[in-house]
Amino acid sequence: MKILTLNTHSWLEEQQAEKMDRLVEKIVTEDYDLIALQEVNQRVGGERAVLDDWYCLNEDNDRFPILVDNFAKVLAERLQIADCDYYWTWAFSHIGYEVFEEGLALFSKTPLLSTCTRVSACDDFADARRRILLSAVTEHQGQLYTFASAHHSWWENGAFQIEWQQAEAYLKQSPYPIILAGDFNQIAGTKGHDLILASELKLQDAYLAAEVKIGAATIEGPIAGWEEVAEALRIDYVFFTDAWVAKKYEVVFEGQREPLVSDHFGVAVELLLNKKCLEKS
Repeated sequence: MKILTLNTHSWLEEQQAEKMDRLVEKIVTEDYDLIALQEVNQRVGGERAVLDDWYCLNEDNDRFPILVDNFAKVLAERLQIADCDYYWTWAFSHIGYEVFEEGLALFSKTPLLSTCTRVSACDDFADARRRILLSAVTEHQGQLYTFASAHHSWWENGAFQIEWQQAEAYLKQSPYPIILAGDFNQIAGTKGHDLILASELKLQDAYLAAEVKIGAATIEGPIAGWEEVAEALRIDYVFFTDAWVAKKYEVVFEGQREPLVSDHFGVAVELLLNKKCLEKS
């Protein structure tokens, strides 16, 4: 199973059209099974979109519908033109940069039964401290599992701890193995990262578990949210339960081997089903 996670910083990038082209080309070439995206934006007040059967509705869209310039929608359409079809879903988190409805998206080769749940203490849609978890049940090689995209707050002021407790409590309800990917805003090896690894969910960090590693860091500051940081940090992750083993971890779109498409680098992970674990369960 091939997975990509990326904080897209969508519609905020210089040369956005060219960067969209690169993202589409990479997805078509690699043919990922799953894609988790963060900072997936649509402009406030835009026209409501007409969606096809590749979109997987979640109840959150009753209040916050998909608009015509939704980055995930545009990406899905571009992939369809390239004969690379994905089921996808999107959910609204909060207003970003005063002009965008910012959210999370999931893409999958198989249909998604998706759910959006708030994990932050804040429930003000105009406040960037409002955070959600977008998750879905889907299937691969006959195995049902839960796939989720997350974009968390920083450790300061206790925001991340609250969000993680809520996300953890929600994911504990899953009867299926879990893949959790996204921008956690927690530096590898610090308290937030340790909190995730100590979870009762028994999540593994794909970077630490992978047999092959190509790159590590996922941002090189300063960037939005990390204005005081000049070094390279690993803050974007793919976590998974023991239904899989990690074969490969690779940083993509990192500005050297591959051009940038966002202010974050992407993370591509290859997982194999752990047949011994599945037999025991």
